Amino acid sequence: MSANRAVVPILLILTLACGEEVVDPMDRATIERDLEERSVRDLLDEAEQRPWSIPDNHRLTEAHIADFVKVAALAERIMEVTGSRFEDQMEQATRAENRFSRMGSAFTAMGNARQYSTAHVRAALTLDVNPHQQQWVVEQVIHAGRIAVRKRPYDEAVARARREHDEETNAYLRIQKGSAVREAEERLKDFEQTLGDTELANARLVEKNASALSRFFPFLKRK
Repeated sequence: MSANRAVVPILLILTLACGEEVVDPMDRATIERDLEERSVRDLLDEAEQRPWSIPDNHRLTEAHIADFVKVAALAERIMEVTGSRFEDQMEQATRAENRFSRMGSAFTAMGNARQYSTAHVRAALTLDVNPHQQQWVVEQVIHAGRIAVRKRPYDEAVARARREHDEETNAYLRIQKGSAVREAEERLKDFEQTLGDTELANARLVEKNASALSRFFPFLKRK
């Protein structure tokens, strides 16, 4: 899926005196205009005025994932459009290091952390997603994603054992392969019991959405 398609459903609607005009937030001119109108300091001030609380159960939801993907796609486009100009703006807003630096730090391997975190703040505000939510989701997806990757061999072993059992036509061998299924399921269960309920729920959700998330978290790509 292209970045443009990823945000088509959330095109911004600007009401003008002559009617309504649909503005694509991925459009270069739209992004450049926003860069002129809202400085990094303006963005950070606006973000601070949008309180947000971590969910009581600390669990990710499908909505969190969907918001993250559309914001990350726009942030990626913003970085593409702004280039070196981004760094010049960041030098004028040193407070960013203390406000959304954790988001950027999580992606240091992908480039300049300050550029990344600021692009996400701009993208989140543009798409009316709370930047604090976006930062929390980044952190949770990374943590849950690492668990999901560790869990994959157990899931794959169970799936393989079940498939071999279902495909077996010899009655005696089918019994043996039924035992293999139960053993694989037991190993998976033992691994899952080392996790908390929230960790397991988040890992399962991230794994379910791994295809979409792997664009931004390469370590989630399935081999």
